Amino acid sequence: MKIVAYLSGPFRLETDSGDDLTPMSAKVCGLVLLLLTSPNGSRERAWLQDKLWSDRGQDQSAGSLRQAVFQFKKALGIHSELLKSTKRRVSLDLSEVSISEDCSGEFAEGIDVRDVEFESWLTVERSNRSELNKTDRPPRKLDYKLAAVPPTVTLAIETAAAPNALAGWFTEVIADHCSTLLNQVIGANVIAPNAIAQSEPAFQLTLSAIQGENEWIFLRARLSEAPLNIQIWSGHRVIKSLQISPEQDDDVLQMIFEICETIREKYSRRPILSSNDPPLLNAQAITNMFTMTEQGAGAADLLLINAHDSAPHATHLAWRAQIRVIQYFEKYRGKDVSLLEESRTLSTQALEKEPNNSTVLALAANTMNYLEGRLEDALALATRAVELNSGNPFAWWTLAAAQLSNDDLRLAYESSLKSRHLLRGSTLEFLPESILGGAALAMGKEAEALHHFERSLSFRPSFKPSLRYALGLNVKQGNVARARALAKDLGNQETGFKPDQLMEDGKYPTSLFRRDNNIDFRALRDLIE
Repeated sequence: MKIVAYLSGPFRLETDSGDDLTPMSAKVCGLVLLLLTSPNGSRERAWLQDKLWSDRGQDQSAGSLRQAVFQFKKALGIHSELLKSTKRRVSLDLSEVSISEDCSGEFAEGIDVRDVEFESWLTVERSNRSELNKTDRPPRKLDYKLAAVPPTVTLAIETAAAPNALAGWFTEVIADHCSTLLNQVIGANVIAPNAIAQSEPAFQLTLSAIQGENEWIFLRARLSEAPLNIQIWSGHRVIKSLQISPEQDDDVLQMIFEICETIREKYSRRPILSSNDPPLLNAQAITNMFTMTEQGAGAADLLLINAHDSAPHATHLAWRAQIRVIQYFEKYRGKDVSLLEESRTLSTQALEKEPNNSTVLALAANTMNYLEGRLEDALALATRAVELNSGNPFAWWTLAAAQLSNDDLRLAYESSLKSRHLLRGSTLEFLPESILGGAALAMGKEAEALHHFERSLSFRPSFKPSLRYALGLNVKQGNVARARALAKDLGNQETGFKPDQLMEDGKYPTSLFRRDNNIDFRALRDLIE
């Protein structure tokens, strides 16, 4: 006898003969739904506690989870052996569960857990399914026991025949760096020319090079997207000095990242059709986390957990640690003391898995810098990240942040410029601009700092770190109308925000202002009225 879980319309569990097994408790129904939507039916206890009892302490939430597991076992009756629990995980045997999701109604209709973390997760799940339902696919039933598909290949690289060995070598090196960077940032699978893949690559990159009579190397790259092979990007670079290798040329490195970021950004727009596509989940997670919103952070964390469940990769863990940095500074989890330990654990696990992954090192450096206060260790780790891959803008970004924390202001500014150059033309240019503003402010160059913070906001108007500093600097320079507009924008994102927090709240993330005794507190207070 098999269990049927109905996820479209009113949520319910039944036997295939129609006996109702749906738990009475809303929290237990929430637990069941979280297990049913995991690719393998298993979730970590800590994650479940955070989604269902985010407003309780660790001991209390652990006890509540134990009680919920007991109640679910009781509801299952003779099928209780399908539910297993260990000290770390709770698992449901999906091989004996038929999951019906036929798009006939709202996903998990009627579930009312009343926890902000669960509601955030549920909103994202419904949104993903809504996007999927906009297509013309007929209603379908999903049976996870039959849902396994080959791993998705993100990119296939083709290097065109070169007129000589040197030009050919340049294209091969660039191909290698594209492959490395994509793998390090989103855990992508990249295949070489003529390789046999079980599924069609999502993108195709073609590289070619010729050498002119003046011995310069002329590079060209074309990127197309499956299934129609529509060209979505092209670019070229000229290498005038043959005394350096391609990875030492800043313009070539910028092109490599532009290729990879185009792939990540385009990929992130696709609907999630299978849990067996970790690079897609990772690509969407990066987009979500840098919205800097509570919902975006929660959605990103969920996407990365699902990606890791499907195909464990150190990058998934490192990005989850970065999410804790965002959650800490934005107080999205209140006074949750477990957040710092989670971040430390995730960073440690990521480093153990891939100690030579530039992105892993960079993001681990960020957690050491911002959450643990290990400033010198963070600087050493970020420096190593740049040494391993000088074309990784996230490495330069975290190095700049570590240098700023260690009062290496000139170096922080230079590293931010490197990061900005690599990120040129991407959706993430607002990140290095914000660090450039911080470095300039710390050096006393207020006009220049304001320019960078405002430029950061031109790329991402809702980016709160730049909003805060741009607000304070506009107040100091007497730009009252602009300051009022920024205060309103910030107030729309932060419930109860008051401008004088920038100076008077020691825990508010504007420490660079509190070094300056020349900002007029009264002007900040005037903006409240």
